[in-house]
Amino acid sequence: MRRQSLLLCLCLLFGLLMVLPLSARANAGSATSTPIVDDEGYTIYTVSANDTLSGIATRFGVSVRAIMNANDLTNPDLVIIGQRLRIPATADTTGATPTLATGTPDAATTPEPPGIDILPDLTLTPDATDLTDPEATPEAEATAIIIPDEFTAQTVAPLPAFNYGIEAHLPQGIDAEYERLSALNLGWVKLFVHWRDVEAIPNQFDYANLDAAIDRFSADGVNILLTVTSAPAWTRTSQSEDGPPDQVDEYAAFVGALAERYVGRVAAYQVWHEPNIRREWNSAQHPISADSYLALLRSAYTAIKTADPAARVISAGLAPTGFNDGINAVDDQRYLEALYQGGLATISDAIGVHPAGWANPPDAVCCISAEGVTTHYQNPRFYFRETLDAYRQIMTQYGDDAPMWITQFGWGSSADTTTPPNNFNYVGFVSLEQQAAYNLDAFEIGAARGDVQVMILKNYDGCALTPFNAELCYFSVLNPQGTPRPLYDALRLVFGTADSDN
Repeated sequence: MRRQSLLLCLCLLFGLLMVLPLSARANAGSATSTPIVDDEGYTIYTVSANDTLSGIATRFGVSVRAIMNANDLTNPDLVIIGQRLRIPATADTTGATPTLATGTPDAATTPEPPGIDILPDLTLTPDATDLTDPEATPEAEATAIIIPDEFTAQTVAPLPAFNYGIEAHLPQGIDAEYERLSALNLGWVKLFVHWRDVEAIPNQFDYANLDAAIDRFSADGVNILLTVTSAPAWTRTSQSEDGPPDQVDEYAAFVGALAERYVGRVAAYQVWHEPNIRREWNSAQHPISADSYLALLRSAYTAIKTADPAARVISAGLAPTGFNDGINAVDDQRYLEALYQGGLATISDAIGVHPAGWANPPDAVCCISAEGVTTHYQNPRFYFRETLDAYRQIMTQYGDDAPMWITQFGWGSSADTTTPPNNFNYVGFVSLEQQAAYNLDAFEIGAARGDVQVMILKNYDGCALTPFNAELCYFSVLNPQGTPRPLYDALRLVFGTADSDN
């Protein structure tokens, strides 16, 4: 798969955004719309057609650099129709960074935020502890999106400063979707390996679909991340939901066998998926805790590195949640701190992160709702950027300068699918055009941070799963009919092959 220069990508992106009706995104407006002033005194301006950053700066009497600093922008030549910009109240000719909102509401004047309902069957009172302090997060050196000229599956080090990928499920097999996937010019693809499906019966393995996908992607130079989760029933006392085996060494044996089978072809393994919530870690033997997960990770790390020393081991992405009862969920930031206290830095090559944005723009901070957003905005954990800042703060606190791997993120939309239930009502606030714009904005933010190495979008084809999975469908690049959403075209123009007609 050929890589294109960033300049060409950005030109193509601008052309796409001039065609797509991105004015429909949240808070979209025009040059004549009534300005909105936030609590910090910034004017909120929504970019319209024909706007340039220099033109906006002239209109408001401030410098281009002041607007860039206020919005964490890295490219003065790129603004996007529908993008919401914070305009400083006074002129800034020095380029100094204006004071930004910390994202943490004043406890004396702001009611305690409600819990983050990512667990549909829970009715818990959240723990109010908030570890987020963006001001304590060190500044990351800005870096442009780097699309390397080529990847060689057998050489996994060093990795480029930044690259992007997509989570693919491929229920019809790799051949059914490979042409459209290849047009996206993927640097990475994430495949779930549900152990329960591969080894439903002890010592009887079904690798057919996995082998086919890995053979195809690796032959084309795409890096592969396997997220290995979901122990089979015969390894567990508890048969409810998903969870780890009673004996963690059994998981280590399985993932070690995978690493041996795919040596030189799979670049990275992620050990489990969101172990801080019950539906992913239901166990009669191992409570939801950092200690339980560390035992699994430590054993798996040794097994993977023994089989393939070049393979990277990525810690599980945690579900961002304020629930903290130790039975149904553990607050993800407390969980991460406990992981570090137990030695996480010594048994991982990168830290998995699942920063979600719900219906909040990727550059937004807590807790002012965007236009049309009535829920899922009252807590810093509902915000993409604030989650990344909080994780980096914890990593720095424990002396870990490892890269973050965003192994799952994305904005979903229900505009072309079923009406969402109450616990997913936030996808009803996001149009298909906003879905495309927010995800592209998030890629730009991740690339500019300097501490994010890989970003993997959730997901390519979740609508195609049988039985139907509504949550994955909301976030899918393809719609329920199997045709591309605007997000697909945006990704193809920014990252994909220039000569593809798919």
